[in-house]
Amino acid sequence: MRSILELDDKLKKGEVREEDVLEDFQELDYLESRRDELLAAMKNLPQ
Repeated sequence: MRSILELDDKLKKGEVREEDVLEDFQELDYLESRRDELLAAMKNLPQ
């Protein structure tokens, strides 16, 4: 999976079952959120 949206799309299409990917879904969501925070912090670093 490249993004939480891709995983969500697969869930909606029935390609994967929620109970099979719930932990992965939560972990991916957390990691994407953390990535966004880090990218925002990096923008504030002096150049």
